[in-house]
Amino acid sequence: RPILDFDPEKRPTAAQCLSHPWFSAGPRTLEPSQTNMQPDGINRDSFEKRKKEKEKAEHELVEVGVRNIAIDGSPVSLKDSQPVKSST
Repeated sequence: RPILDFDPEKRPTAAQCLSHPWFSAGPRTLEPSQTNMQPDGINRDSFEKRKKEKEKAEHELVEVGVRNIAIDGSPVSLKDSQPVKSST
């Protein structure tokens, strides 16, 4: 009896579902796979490379922002800015 049958009368009861071998069987022991695994050093190197690339990209964005400020004029400091008034 399919557990997901549209008709509730055709579905198994909770007790029937819990007595299914999938629930009553013990844990299966699996042998570890023998795939070609890369040593940790390669993964670590890859991580460090991505980290440096991200930092470089962020640094370049900051430089572009600073150039835009220099072109547009000086930024307003926090002490010169006006507080936002709420409309409530």
